[in-house]
Amino acid sequence: MGDAIVLMVLSVMLTASALPGHSGATAQSHTSRDNDYKVTLLGTGTPVPSPTAFGPSTFIEVAGQKLLFDVGRGAATRLVEIGSGPGKVDAVFITHMHSDHVVGLPDLVMTGWLPFPWGGRRENLPVYGPPGVKNLAQGLDMAFEDDQQIRMKELDLPPKGRGIEVHTFKNEGVVFAKGGVTITAISVSHGEHVKPAFGYRIDYDNRSVVLSGDTAYSQNLADHAQDVDLLIHEVFAAKEEMSKTPLLAQIELHHATPEKAGIFFRETNPKIAVFNHIATWPLNPPTHQEILVRSKLHYTGDVIMGEDKMVFLIFPDKVVTVPPVQ
Repeated sequence: MGDAIVLMVLSVMLTASALPGHSGATAQSHTSRDNDYKVTLLGTGTPVPSPTAFGPSTFIEVAGQKLLFDVGRGAATRLVEIGSGPGKVDAVFITHMHSDHVVGLPDLVMTGWLPFPWGGRRENLPVYGPPGVKNLAQGLDMAFEDDQQIRMKELDLPPKGRGIEVHTFKNEGVVFAKGGVTITAISVSHGEHVKPAFGYRIDYDNRSVVLSGDTAYSQNLADHAQDVDLLIHEVFAAKEEMSKTPLLAQIELHHATPEKAGIFFRETNPKIAVFNHIATWPLNPPTHQEILVRSKLHYTGDVIMGEDKMVFLIFPDKVVTVPPVQ
């Protein structure tokens, strides 16, 4: 149902006029191969619970593969909302081990194993990421052992499909290559105690998407993100008077301010830049519009404030943005 609505909206958008700032083309001008790179923001939030901004998670459907980057709070629910499901994910990629990026993983694994249309996984779920992924896999088995034994007896579920196939790495480089899709882990700067921490670059058919993960300004990430089609970057913002406090100054060492993000966008020149993992200081927080204005002091290209269920279609000649369907 979710995909049908999105396709209907997209058809109207493509056959009318292009979005401001993007080159125009009708749906008929693209082949089926051109239309096989889709990015959905499942969650654009932070550790703070929010009914409108779920935990950080990005779903990429490319070349027939369904790939999930981080599994924040509510990711399984969002997958069902957009017409997919937790059992349909082919592989997961974790940026770092902070809880808000992995807390939805048990739900994704266990719910995806159940014998329903949105479940039905019959093989363990491949999860790629830092060495801590191994602990997550072992902990999940221990925490849900009773549940697993009960469901295998009651529902005759296969033993495989209930766990994690672990793929860990400490250093950056290519971590996945399948069906013409290449995924590169990129070391980023999320503080001296959060190591390793990665962003990811997803390349397919001369089209590319870069996800920053959680990071302050990172020159290494900038080197890997030159002229990408879609750049999804985190942001942390507070009012100027608050940023002068020692606590806020420390937080800003681990995240990108709107100004630093704007400089990053200027230096990498993406077709579209999107804010994700949108964090604001709760005392007199800046508005989303204020964040955009501050970033645009340093970058005049297209910058979008990400929203849950926002979709990006990566065509060879442009990126089309589809607003969230409520």
